[in-house]
Amino acid sequence: MRDWARVSKEKEALEEEMTSTIQAFQSQIADLANEQASTAAPSEGSCGNWNSRLLQMTDDMQAVRAQNRAYVEEIEQLKIAQNEMVMRLENERHTFQELLSKRLETLVEENRQLQAANEQLGSRLIKQAAEGSAGAGAGGLEAPERLQAELRRLRREVEEAHLGKHQLAHELEEMKATAARERQEKEAALASVQDGLVHMKARYDCLLEEMQALRESRDSAEEGVSQKVKVYEDLLLSRETQCSEQTKQLEAAREELSELQAERNRLKKVLESLTRDLEKSRAALDAAAARQQTVASEKQQLEIRLAEVVQRQQRQEQLSSREEQLKQQESLRRVQEAQRRADEVSRQLEETRKALQQEQQGRMLQQQRADAGSQQLAAVQSKLTEKDAQLAQMKAEIEQLRSQARPGPESESAGEGEEHLLRAKVTELTDVLARQEEEMRRLKDESSTLKTRLIKLTKANT
Repeated sequence: MRDWARVSKEKEALEEEMTSTIQAFQSQIADLANEQASTAAPSEGSCGNWNSRLLQMTDDMQAVRAQNRAYVEEIEQLKIAQNEMVMRLENERHTFQELLSKRLETLVEENRQLQAANEQLGSRLIKQAAEGSAGAGAGGLEAPERLQAELRRLRREVEEAHLGKHQLAHELEEMKATAARERQEKEAALASVQDGLVHMKARYDCLLEEMQALRESRDSAEEGVSQKVKVYEDLLLSRETQCSEQTKQLEAAREELSELQAERNRLKKVLESLTRDLEKSRAALDAAAARQQTVASEKQQLEIRLAEVVQRQQRQEQLSSREEQLKQQESLRRVQEAQRRADEVSRQLEETRKALQQEQQGRMLQQQRADAGSQQLAAVQSKLTEKDAQLAQMKAEIEQLRSQARPGPESESAGEGEEHLLRAKVTELTDVLARQEEEMRRLKDESSTLKTRLIKLTKANT
């Protein structure tokens, strides 16, 4: 039992040590797996060798664990068998002791009864002998018969006692033989248990050797793992540095992306506003075209009336005055001022056209986002060109009117009413020209706005 307790304690210590070793290996394997999953290995060949070694160590640990479980199950079975054997032997020993005690009590009681019977028989024989010596004369014949009968009875009792004794001896021999057989069986079982203990001790020695080898392999593996861990730590530090740099770059890229998205939204709004402005410009140009048609029709009427005025001036050459000359000079001055304004507008339009042409050449290098704006700007430029042509035509008409409105010898006889009408028409034409100049200024402002927005779009795209 002491050997069994020692073996149990050693087995438990061995199990605890193997469990701790397996857990340490498992934790190291898990750490290495996590490190391999999080960081890339320096070379694929060394990584493959290390993975194969880890797999082999895992298989060895699983085999050792299975063998340990088999040893534990076998030890548990032996422990259960030993407990059952000990309980059975204790029960049999207790039963045998009870039987022996009962049989001994029975034999002691029978011996006591035989002793009492012998004492009674001796006292009876003594008493009968005394009575026989006293009454020899009277009952000489009856005494020997009674003695013989008593002796026969005593012999039967003695024979029965001997038979009981022989039977008891035979039973004792059988019980001894049974006890010897049981003792042999118990000795054989104990020998088998001792053999099992010797076998377990041998297995324990083998396990100790295996554990020593495992410790050595664990130490070597821990040393290799520590070296690998150092390498992985250095690699991890470098990767963390790279990761931090890439994180900063990613944050900067995200900020740039957010700025670009905001700029994109702003450009969308700008394009929408440009579209609205262009629609307004189209509407304004349509209105200007309508007004131009109206001016053209009025110009035709004015030409007709001017022809009539010329005819009337030719008929009324003698009617002239200083006031009319001053009025004509004023009208001429207004016409000259209008012409100057038209020249200024033409010059500004020429500058705007040149700037727009340069801007158009620059826009050809931009991305597709600015193409729509450039097309719209080209449309505005064409409309400005048309306006320029219309202004040139209007300047020519004004020059013609001015030449027609110059005082001559034949115009002195023109009536005051016709001169008034001519002055009103010139004033109306001057107002139309002023409106056209205002419209051209607005178109110029819109062109400048488009130019500025296109420059911003170009900068944003680049």
